[in-house]
Amino acid sequence: MRLAARPPSRRPPKRKGATLCPSRFNACVREDNGTLLVFNSLTSALIQFQGRTADKVAEILEGRRTARGALAEYLSQQGLVVPADRDELDLAAQLHEIPFESDESLGLMLLPHENCNFRCTYCYEEFAKNAMNPDVVEGVIALVRRRAPTLRILSLGWFGGEPLLAFNIVEDVATRLREICAANGVAFSSEMTTNGYLLDAERARRCIAAGITRYQITLDGPPESHNQTRRLVGGGGTFERIFANLCHLRDHADGFHVAIRVNFSPVSLPKLPEFVQRLGQTFGHDDRFSMRFRPIGRWGGPNDQHLIVCGKDEGADQEVSLMAMASNAGFSLQTWASGMRPFGTVCYAANPRHFVIGSDGIVYKCTVAFNDPRNHVGRIDRQGNLNLRDDLVRIWTRSGEETDEGCRTCGFRPACQGNLCPLERIEGQEKRCPTTKTHMGRILPLLAHDARRSAIVAS
Repeated sequence: MRLAARPPSRRPPKRKGATLCPSRFNACVREDNGTLLVFNSLTSALIQFQGRTADKVAEILEGRRTARGALAEYLSQQGLVVPADRDELDLAAQLHEIPFESDESLGLMLLPHENCNFRCTYCYEEFAKNAMNPDVVEGVIALVRRRAPTLRILSLGWFGGEPLLAFNIVEDVATRLREICAANGVAFSSEMTTNGYLLDAERARRCIAAGITRYQITLDGPPESHNQTRRLVGGGGTFERIFANLCHLRDHADGFHVAIRVNFSPVSLPKLPEFVQRLGQTFGHDDRFSMRFRPIGRWGGPNDQHLIVCGKDEGADQEVSLMAMASNAGFSLQTWASGMRPFGTVCYAANPRHFVIGSDGIVYKCTVAFNDPRNHVGRIDRQGNLNLRDDLVRIWTRSGEETDEGCRTCGFRPACQGNLCPLERIEGQEKRCPTTKTHMGRILPLLAHDARRSAIVAS
């Protein structure tokens, strides 16, 4: 069984006659029925072995048996065994450098409006700014037009505030950038983080037509929970309208994907099992919808001292349990699988080719620390110059595995690269590892079950 994924292009071929040893990037889990699951974070392979083969492979990967014959060839093809003289740490280092060496991709996250129609209890934003300045809009267009002849990929994101408060800017910019990309043979993709309240039928149709096809929309549990944490400016619930918009998308649109995000706390957790079942009945078994769960944190907002939050370990434990519920309710776990591939959990702030552009033209790396001067890495002008400060950019892009020996030798290095959250490193907080690493023993069986169910893998 192999999860669909491609190995990094820099992985060299196996030499005939080479002595083989287990890859340092393997993780193994035994299921209750004896099935051995092996995952490799460099090749993204997730393989199942059963019966006597499972025992043989376990002995090989534990270094107690030599791989030979057809089994050795298969394990080598999947990257589970490698030539003994291969320096896998050097391969991981080369992988890490790819974004720095190539300028064929560009990621832009735009803040078309920095105010919001919600006042979520845990939000950290100040809403001091409004719609994007016309000179900034033209600067973004000029930037992409100038870069397009040498670009291969443009990834366009929308954030806020609430981006749909400036729907006219969103539609205009997305349409123009998509046309520039089409004229230059550049692959274009666009996604939006929105509260979903304004994503009615007409706006949804026009957003999808403009190439914005991926959305993250938050529902913090059933109405009685959601309407306590995600309220309108001036008060008032928001659940029913968001839910109705999602149902309309389901029934009348195609060519999109919505990740339904649930921010949870100890207060809302008891109500989530039934809520996940309700979502499964409405959106489950539909590849256009997925779920993700995140514990509410004290993210720097004015209400931080009043928030009841999960402890670090409790939050991760509950996230895995909730994803298991979502899987049972008919949602795919492919968002998890994607996060375990090379660069899968690297924060966009660590990507040297990704920038956040504010409504007033300030260029950021991070969408949390808007007021931190270290996050003001440049300012775009009408001609499309980012006017970057390389010293500040480097703070965000070179603070991961470069500074941490533990990350350089970690078995999950290709996926995380020490860059789950550059902001936490910059602020001197305790290092946090991805849940997909810390809870690998629980997650691999869930992914294997999901893969078998969805026929993504072949046994």
